[in-house]
Amino acid sequence: MMSDVLTEMCVLGGCAAHRAITDACKHCGNYRAEIERRRSLPLTDGSDGLRFKCVSSDVRTLPAAEYKDKRGWRYKVMPGIGPNAFKARYLRPEKDANSCWKCYAKLPWRNTFDEAQADLDGYAAEKGWTKV
Repeated sequence: MMSDVLTEMCVLGGCAAHRAITDACKHCGNYRAEIERRRSLPLTDGSDGLRFKCVSSDVRTLPAAEYKDKRGWRYKVMPGIGPNAFKARYLRPEKDANSCWKCYAKLPWRNTFDEAQADLDGYAAEKGWTKV
């Protein structure tokens, strides 16, 4: 059974948390939900005549929010590489805002902007960060 799941995951592109097939995917639980989500997507006709499943879901319903902590570090959600990779990132006050945003390791990669923004909103409220 596990080999069937992993074979399907190779076809579908890996779980949302790890962005690829790894040993951690077997244990994280995200792979099963991601398979089910992608299975339920409708087939779409491409411009080249091939049918495919569009797994990108950058449909924003939450407003983008940026936060600042007591040290002056800024936090916001930004896209990663690929069509459905979003993560909270941070910027130290002394760094250049155009090039030095780093991934915030305490929050996971998400498939949609809204999921990542909801994670950041909840974490910011818990930590007492202020909205910029």
